[in-house]
Amino acid sequence: ALAFDAAQNHAVATSHLARRVNELLGVENPNAFFGALFHDIGFSASLLMVCDVYGEQAPPVDSLWRELDRIHPQVGWRIAREWRLPDPLPELVKTHRDFGTERPHLSQTAATIVVADFLATSCGAPLDPAAAGDPGVIPLFDVPDSAQVEAAKQHLGLDEDTWGELLLGAPEIVDTFVGAAL
Repeated sequence: ALAFDAAQNHAVATSHLARRVNELLGVENPNAFFGALFHDIGFSASLLMVCDVYGEQAPPVDSLWRELDRIHPQVGWRIAREWRLPDPLPELVKTHRDFGTERPHLSQTAATIVVADFLATSCGAPLDPAAAGDPGVIPLFDVPDSAQVEAAKQHLGLDEDTWGELLLGAPEIVDTFVGAAL
């Protein structure tokens, strides 16, 4: 239950942070909000499946986390396709970790998701349930690396002032929306 709650909080916080990134950049991009909301849906679905299959005998999440981390983009992509989410959302869900690759049509939205994912994780809404609510624990899973974050910031044209404004406002956004989905 804790892992599922962390996944839901992370999704909601990331989507609202993506909206804030767009606001500060003066961009209207609903795909960023919805892409961020659904980017880790594969984690949630996989966690639900483990609970359904194993019930009370489910293995501890920390023993499954690496595998869930590896498969969640593909699982999420399958769900997005089954739900018939409009393009480019299925591809964003599948490739949200591939920012800067050969998918230039997704770059602006993917960069926004990378920045929002980093901010959500840094400000109290990590996907990793071991780090949720404890700023002293560094999340181990589904964290954009520093090079990816820097590349995303550069791609979006985030200057130091705008980045500082995002960093200052992100905790309030996370506080406002964490738990709102539960």
